[in-house]
Amino acid sequence: MLRFVSTLLFALLFSAFFMQGSLLYYLEQRFHDDFGLEEWLRRSPFRVGGEIYEKIANGADKLEQRIKGEDISKDEDASPHGGSENFKKSTQDRMAENQALQSTRARDHDVSQSVKPQDSKPQAHAAKNSALNNSTHHLKTRDSAQEPYAQNSAPQNSTSQNSVSQSLATTSSVPRSSSAPQNPVTASATLQSGENSDSQLPAPQALEQNLTTQGSVEVDAKISLSDDGKIRLNAGDEVLFMGDSLMQYVGMNAKKFFPKRSLRVIDLSKQSTGLASKKSFDWQKTLDTALRENGGVKLVVVLLGANDVWEYRAGGKTYGIKTPRWREFYASRVREIYDTAHSHGAGVLWLAMPCMQKPDFEEKTQLLNQIYADASMALGGYFMQTTPLVCEKGVYKTYLQSGSKLVRVRQDDGIHMSKEGCEAVAKEILSRIEVE
Repeated sequence: MLRFVSTLLFALLFSAFFMQGSLLYYLEQRFHDDFGLEEWLRRSPFRVGGEIYEKIANGADKLEQRIKGEDISKDEDASPHGGSENFKKSTQDRMAENQALQSTRARDHDVSQSVKPQDSKPQAHAAKNSALNNSTHHLKTRDSAQEPYAQNSAPQNSTSQNSVSQSLATTSSVPRSSSAPQNPVTASATLQSGENSDSQLPAPQALEQNLTTQGSVEVDAKISLSDDGKIRLNAGDEVLFMGDSLMQYVGMNAKKFFPKRSLRVIDLSKQSTGLASKKSFDWQKTLDTALRENGGVKLVVVLLGANDVWEYRAGGKTYGIKTPRWREFYASRVREIYDTAHSHGAGVLWLAMPCMQKPDFEEKTQLLNQIYADASMALGGYFMQTTPLVCEKGVYKTYLQSGSKLVRVRQDDGIHMSKEGCEAVAKEILSRIEVE
């Protein structure tokens, strides 16, 4: 008996020292409360164990990604919507596609201009300002939060941007009607110069959903916006959350708050997952299965990318995240999620990753955020920034001032959001939904 008690005590101490994240996650999932354990662990000597475990886990993830050296051109689970085929197209094919795309956009623009009310622009600005002002009560710093993306930018070069837009638009299975307004994202793309021409990419900007209001706006018949720019859902609708460890606490908080507005939540978040590799976990198949089994899902909320910043091999060559070819490939993965959601009648709300502590990682995640924003514009999604919620004027901070006290919004690893930070994100999502 003594041996059993000793073993149990040792196991608990070991878990508290080295597996704090898993222990806290279990408590949140099971009881929706950590009973003050997170704060106690942070102030106790046990925090050292948590820091060691996080470093080991992050190192293991990086090593695993590098060892894989995944050949994206030979992926057995290539995109069913033409993801890997994008890399095999000739230059002539791309030029022809670009000309056709520009011609189609010109026709769409002419039609949309002919049906647009004269006063729609002032309404759009008023709606946007109203919606953004409504969200200032979460954290004090959000009123002045500005994204630092436009710094050190050169004049725009549209070549790389067009290649990603083509990957999103020309092969998408989502039908577009010339008379239905697109869901635009406020972005005046600039170019951030890289070390060579192959790495020149559009610099991420302060992107936010452009709340266009022309009465009730339908975006590809998937996302319906109310007069004040909120996503319209009906009582009893299901909202599905999918993502990596950045999404886990967001999904947990959604389970607490969304039912109060008569919305059901399905949380599929899973740590150490992403879109680039399908060998360890396939989000497209997982989403398709979940939507097939839960016919009431009307909105899919996505937060991914932290595990997708590594280089990949194709045709015997290595492509980094700054190369147009890698971006085209990743854009096709993003498009798969939109196509899957749309095929089941669900809209997509894509969350940008928040600012990161390390500059090199921050640069990579913001490049991915640009792809997500482009996809939102091209495929009729809703794009929402998280940086204003958990960063100070776009700069990484562990604590933010909220009234008379400091609130911890980030964890110690420089990547993840704290319980309070994720709660702010979940509440912000809910504030952008109108339940009828």
